[in-house]
Amino acid sequence: MAPGSRMATQTTEVASTPTLTLSCARERAKPGESIDYRIQFANTDTNPLTNVQIVTQVPDNVTLLQANDAHIDEQSNLLSWTIPTVEAGGMGEVQISVRVAVKEQPAESLEWRAAIRSDQTQPVESVAQSVQITVPELLLKHDVSLAQAVPGDVVLHTLAYQCPGTAAVTRARLTAEIPKF
Repeated sequence: MAPGSRMATQTTEVASTPTLTLSCARERAKPGESIDYRIQFANTDTNPLTNVQIVTQVPDNVTLLQANDAHIDEQSNLLSWTIPTVEAGGMGEVQISVRVAVKEQPAESLEWRAAIRSDQTQPVESVAQSVQITVPELLLKHDVSLAQAVPGDVVLHTLAYQCPGTAAVTRARLTAEIPKF
């Protein structure tokens, strides 16, 4: 450095961001089935994080079954957890359980996200978790042995069914109206 010149140094402490992982053990679910989600968080900084908030929006096409100790805003379907302090190196998790709605036209998939923020950090959003909604498909064919019948003819009615989709059909009841003559 040249004589008479000065150099100024400023140190800026950069806070690391907390980590947030949203996980689900299922890739597919049928209407009426439950899905369990886990939100895991960790403070990777060397200083504690205060007023840590985890938030997630419950999708419209599910029913919330359980969300351990969450504050639930019924109008917005927003779940939130506030943790006063997460110590340096500290971690934790919250769990959510939902049931897929049974509707005439169910959603093709559920996409879920979560976010974490604290007084010391900017919000961090999780990678979205997507669960494919599989809807059972049942094809029914009704065949009649005679196109026309006269009194005394025996008419054989055959019901054939097939489940061509990826979802299993359970507790199905097949019925057919047999005309009376």
